[in-house]
Amino acid sequence: MNDLARRVRNTGRIAVALGKRDLRIAWSYRASFVFGYLGVFSGLFIFYFVSKIIGPTDEFQTPEEYFRFAAIGMALAALVETALAAAMESARGEQVQGTLEALATLPVTGLSLGLGWVTLPLVNGILSAAVTVLLAIPFGLAGVDPNWFSVFVALLLSTAVFGSLGMIGAGIVLAFQQGGGIIGLITGGLALVSGTVFPISVFPSWIRWLADISPLRYALDASRGAAINGQSISELHTSLLALVGFLVVLGPIGIVTIEAGMRHARRVGSLGRF
Repeated sequence: MNDLARRVRNTGRIAVALGKRDLRIAWSYRASFVFGYLGVFSGLFIFYFVSKIIGPTDEFQTPEEYFRFAAIGMALAALVETALAAAMESARGEQVQGTLEALATLPVTGLSLGLGWVTLPLVNGILSAAVTVLLAIPFGLAGVDPNWFSVFVALLLSTAVFGSLGMIGAGIVLAFQQGGGIIGLITGGLALVSGTVFPISVFPSWIRWLADISPLRYALDASRGAAINGQSISELHTSLLALVGFLVVLGPIGIVTIEAGMRHARRVGSLGRF
């Protein structure tokens, strides 16, 4: 028991140390945060006017309903992209800066590395999602009655699932040294099939099944139900249980992928090669 507690403490310390280091580096480029939030504002501005041409449909009776739908979609999509892209960039940065070789000589587990690389991206992603929602309020997100406990649970599970995806991406970078194309493929694919800014019902039947295996789809369903419709945990149980299932599967895969990536890099001598 004492050994387990020690391992947990060490994992937490390493993850926090890596997160703090990444924060100090990121904070030295403050303009990137400003431009990122300006990008969020411009996206909301575009979809605000897009919503004005949406007439009554089976899915949306008013332009405001569509805008709320799209705003939550943008917030979750930002969380996915930040978690995946920044985690992979952190792993790549370790290789380029030569610090991965030093880490490889220490008793650092894959879980410690994974948590360290996804901690700051997830925090930044949550802040981006929160800013998206706040900026969307004057455009039409006001007037909803969210269930804040359900929102918290949905966001917590979504963050854990997307963090697992980030660890998988980081493990791929460790093994193959590159991952830029994969980021666009995964984030774009998830956003496309999950109903980020348009309902899944518009898909042709032969492609709609992809939404059923996308974790983003269930994160969106749970978040929209909680934030827009004020649904309770029991009403969202299908989407929340699906997220738990994805976490149970993707979490261990993320840890194993990082461990395998480190072993491969040691074997071929690519820990510090770029």
